[in-house]
Amino acid sequence: MKYRTNSGNGGGFLSLQTELAGPGAALADRLRAHSGGLTPDIRSPRFVDGRAWLTVPGQAPISVRPSLMDGCTATFEATLTAEAATLVWEQARGTTSPLTVAYDLTFLARLPEGRVRLWSAGGEAGVDVLDRDDERDASLEQFRRQLAEWAARDLAADGADYDVVLSAGAVITGRAGPGGNLTLPAEEWHESDLSAPIFRTLRVETQCDADFAGDDLHSVRLRLRCGSFRHEALFTDSASVDVAETVLPPGGEPVYTYDAVVQFAGTAATATLPEATSRGRYLLLRVPAAGRLRVEVEGTAVDWGPTESVEIGLRYDGVVDTVLLREDLRRAVSERRVSALIDRPWEHRVRYNLRTGRRVERPWTPGRGDRLVLTGPYDRFLAVRLQAPGGFGTATAHIVQCEHTGTDGRVTRETLVLRPGAETATWTVGLLPGEPPGFRYKVASTYANGEQRAGEWVEASGSQVVEVGDMPETVLTVTVADDLVDYAQVKLVVVRLTGPGATASLSFSPAQRGARAWTAPVPPGAPAAYTWTATYYLADGTRRTVPDTASDHKILVLRLPPP
Repeated sequence: MKYRTNSGNGGGFLSLQTELAGPGAALADRLRAHSGGLTPDIRSPRFVDGRAWLTVPGQAPISVRPSLMDGCTATFEATLTAEAATLVWEQARGTTSPLTVAYDLTFLARLPEGRVRLWSAGGEAGVDVLDRDDERDASLEQFRRQLAEWAARDLAADGADYDVVLSAGAVITGRAGPGGNLTLPAEEWHESDLSAPIFRTLRVETQCDADFAGDDLHSVRLRLRCGSFRHEALFTDSASVDVAETVLPPGGEPVYTYDAVVQFAGTAATATLPEATSRGRYLLLRVPAAGRLRVEVEGTAVDWGPTESVEIGLRYDGVVDTVLLREDLRRAVSERRVSALIDRPWEHRVRYNLRTGRRVERPWTPGRGDRLVLTGPYDRFLAVRLQAPGGFGTATAHIVQCEHTGTDGRVTRETLVLRPGAETATWTVGLLPGEPPGFRYKVASTYANGEQRAGEWVEASGSQVVEVGDMPETVLTVTVADDLVDYAQVKLVVVRLTGPGATASLSFSPAQRGARAWTAPVPPGAPAAYTWTATYYLADGTRRTVPDTASDHKILVLRLPPP
């Protein structure tokens, strides 16, 4: 509403609600086409946190918390200056509306098939995909980046190092940021002279954002006050709209205070929401989770090899509920009535009962949301990266035996093979509380002429990189730079380098840019030279290729070749 006053100074009020709408039938059609005609079941994500912002020209953005239920309804109220009201009035109803709304939502997502390891130590971090051989796949690189972002946001929140292995079905948080410009319908715009008495009124339309679907809440009673005006309304569903309206006294302001009383079903217990003040015409009465504490406990990421069972205690309001997980029962639900608001963290305590008779117990820890994902029983992980920096030359394979012995005598063994095309491998062992990170390894090499060489056991300790095979006398290092690539034209560049002792493929894209170094061993007597080729995939669907080119330059600068 754009208004003018007797003094000649004007302004305006902007009041609106937004909600998210899915792609609907179009997405269903695409999924049906990719699944052989199966009809997909499309559901809203499980949102766990979020904010929404309304940007109005010339004013600071307005931030609110959306409902996090279907639609993620967000209610905005803005008081506009005279200049902002004029600008919005002239432009917001056009095709280039200056009003923008942006959401920042956090939701739960499950990992696909496979296992991944995320680690952070000494200021460095990494993501290892343990069950995939094709490390050059572009979608796999995007998957690594998503996991790295999640780890930096959730695992590294306290600044501590971590070493975590996740398997298929494990739940992590994802982020989404939908947004766009709003074009508002013409019939919702009003220009008025506020000196008229009719505009000195208070009108409040209220909806209750509470979960009435279960049988835990009986009702929510709104209590609204403005001066001597009192108004109450009883909500038993989230669809009803209550309207409160009164004429303001001379000099009165359309400012009101409100609170709400939550009545739980089957009991006389109630809870009162804190009092708040507003002047908005639309009021979304937000009620946090109440009446029932339900937590899904998931143990798909637990190492069930040494683990016989897991006891999980969940505590809220001084009452403890216990659930049990086993290898054949990896998911369980703790659910009970709580005649109170679920407005603070619940606590959980985990006990891992090992097959050796040992028990590993974690202290009480705060938890939020409706899901608890377990990854025990280990305190930390020993991760050993095996690589053959000298390449293979006449060698056909390096066979590495790795062993770790725990304090209870438990021995973990694994044999890994390095060969041309698979020059690296990772061995990961979980460490129980108090277990030392020591291990030993032995290398046996085979050669094309049938020769075999077996080494002795080598003692080592801690996560590290172990180099096997012959060490090169000379190493060729080439830096590939994409500074001159125009990513407005190019969506992907694939560079293949072939040296005297190794080959590699490097990918560059708008999301994966920046110079990268490639190293290759140089056999004795061979020149430190290489050949390279590059394929440019353009945004218009065409491609351009640089043919095989010999070079001995240490820096390779990529340039889009002419058509």
